[in-house]
Amino acid sequence: MAEWLISLISVFVGAVIGIFGNMWYGNYQDKRRRQIEGLKNHFIDLETNVIRKIIESLENTYNNQGYIYVTRQAAEETGYTTDIRQPHSYWPMRELESGKFIEFQFHFPNQAHEIIELKNSAYKHNESLDSFDKKLEQLIKEKVGGTCEIYNAAPRIIRYILNEIVKAKSEEDEEINEIKDRLRFEVSPPIYEKGNTLWRVGSSMGLYAQTSNEEEAISLKNQISELIESSSLLEQIEKILVEANKIVNAATGNVSILNIITEKYSKYSKSLKQKKDCTTCKLIFD
Repeated sequence: MAEWLISLISVFVGAVIGIFGNMWYGNYQDKRRRQIEGLKNHFIDLETNVIRKIIESLENTYNNQGYIYVTRQAAEETGYTTDIRQPHSYWPMRELESGKFIEFQFHFPNQAHEIIELKNSAYKHNESLDSFDKKLEQLIKEKVGGTCEIYNAAPRIIRYILNEIVKAKSEEDEEINEIKDRLRFEVSPPIYEKGNTLWRVGSSMGLYAQTSNEEEAISLKNQISELIESSSLLEQIEKILVEANKIVNAATGNVSILNIITEKYSKYSKSLKQKKDCTTCKLIFD
């Protein structure tokens, strides 16, 4: 074959390869650009529907007399506080085991694990406090006899007094005595209700019990007063408060890490990595 023909064929083949090569590379670049843009939008979606919701919950988590509570904004200027276990608390977010959180878990497994562990430990803590209140209720009932009727709020109010005493332990004895004096138990003057004479036991925090027998009322007042002097109960309350503060501090720590993640992927435009099990990633790379 003539040398000129070979050269011509070589040039033609090279040109064809160059054209198709450029087309392929252009398509590849365009597809890759769209995938990167898709991953950035994917993070924005996770930030909006997962990260920001969790941050809002954890920032408003606090220790309410040993219980872990959250403050929720119900409207523009109104809000409510609730036990994190209540369905309307959405703590730390509405769907932690499904939906967008699962996708967040694929991309940030360590942080997702920390958040799940935080939720589990906080729920377990509040349940242990429920058990403590039931124990208090049982202790009160053991001291009750005859016609005494214990109010439902009694364990909670007594726990509040124990909390106040524990919080004041670092202060002077005079402050502890002042708390005890301010919240001391009293028997109210008799009242007459539906033909019955009743004596009620309570403090400035509220009423604990009532009975139709004055001697029982005085005895109950003295025995409930002994409860707040119990070193065992005070030690248990101190442990509860310490654990509650640890959980709140852990919530604050998670907020800091989530803010770092947000800054890294939003402010510095870092892209997520493809995760084969993530539903949105499958759509982006389909």
